Amino acid sequence: MARSISYITGSQLLSLKRPPNIAIIDVRDDERSYDGHIAGSLHYASDNFVDKMPNLVQAVKGKDTLVFHCALSQF
Repeated sequence: MARSISYITGSQLLSLKRPPNIAIIDVRDDERSYDGHIAGSLHYASDNFVDKMPNLVQAVKGKDTLVFHCALSQF
């Protein structure tokens, strides 16, 4: 099975004909998440992301699409 990485906007994600089985991973650091973290998302702050990678792998088992949101995702 081929894996790919692509950038899409939130509105593009919502407009997909077949919604994917997704996990949203919020990688914003606590001091950068001014409006709070995304409801229902998994929070893995970028400052310790690598250390928590094994936990993330377990948390997303069974998901076919991962959506990462960071402080720069809005650009």
